[in-house]
Amino acid sequence: MKLKFYPVYYNPYADPEHKINPNTTFEYVDENTLKIDGEEYHFPQEYVDFPDIGQQTNGKITSAKRDDTGELYIEVVRTYYYENAGAVIPQPEWDTGDYHDING
Repeated sequence: MKLKFYPVYYNPYADPEHKINPNTTFEYVDENTLKIDGEEYHFPQEYVDFPDIGQQTNGKITSAKRDDTGELYIEVVRTYYYENAGAVIPQPEWDTGDYHDING
């Protein structure tokens, strides 16, 4: 399984009740299942494309597909927050624009 991140900087002033996790967490469950912020998302092995994934996940996952070998490629929104970041928000080290291998 490979993940590509769409980084979104967490704004605590826009979330006064702190309903959004300021640092999205990911957990590899198996080759067809991923946990995002504790919520499990399963991708049936027989499917190659998941065209409605954004709507089904309320925008947490923006796309998901399998390559010819069955490897799952998922693009996800990843919120992050740096305490005392100041006026210039640093780019996270994981924000490379590439897919990251997260196989267990």
